[in-house]
Amino acid sequence: MLSKKIVIRSLPRTTESHPSEVPHQPAGRDKTMDELENQTQRAIPQGHWFKIVVRGLLVLTPVAVVAWLIWRDFAPNGQLFVANDLKHYHPYISSLYPLGRLGEPVAIEGVWKRQVNAEPVYFDVRLPRRMEQARVRLLYQTNGPSPRLGLKIGQIGNWSYDLQSLSTISMADNWTAGEVIFRLAGAAVEDGSLRFMISAPTVNDQGIMLEVRRVEVTLIDQPLQLADLRGIIGRKAERFIQYVRQP
Repeated sequence: MLSKKIVIRSLPRTTESHPSEVPHQPAGRDKTMDELENQTQRAIPQGHWFKIVVRGLLVLTPVAVVAWLIWRDFAPNGQLFVANDLKHYHPYISSLYPLGRLGEPVAIEGVWKRQVNAEPVYFDVRLPRRMEQARVRLLYQTNGPSPRLGLKIGQIGNWSYDLQSLSTISMADNWTAGEVIFRLAGAAVEDGSLRFMISAPTVNDQGIMLEVRRVEVTLIDQPLQLADLRGIIGRKAERFIQYVRQP
């Protein structure tokens, strides 16, 4: 009886990838990609917050400056100092006028001065709120009698002045600093400003000369209280409404 020998050959194995299976990636590559993704995600919020901060500063900075100027205008500590040095503009004090009675400003060795050719000459000081006193200091030189300072008093349209002699504070290099303290109870307030006068009747009389170098004014009152603040805001609002309603 013959026997058959059956030989079974093994076929080469083929590997089929299932669609749901993801080919394995090296661990190093996965870590690098994760770091890049994390950096990108972190960069977006940081940039966003930076824009918010910049926009906030652009909005708040002008508001803070205006608020500081308004608060300074109220003179919360009870004093407001202003000066006219004939060179720099100051919103609280005017230049000397009228110009026809004054010479041109002249600078000698960095010092500005202006000659008074005829009297009287004036300057105005803006009054931020009701104040009790005004300390006015004048830096001048003259070869004649000292000038006098005056504060306009009485009703609007009246030309009465409270004239006071200067008290000498100091003298240096032919320049004299004189001072007067005015009480503001009866002062004439026009458009929110006080008017002062420099009187020198002997100017241009027998060669009498008067030169002015600087004017300083310190407005003095009690420190600001909360009740005063409400009244000040109310008066300023009334003035603003009157200004808007003007034809």
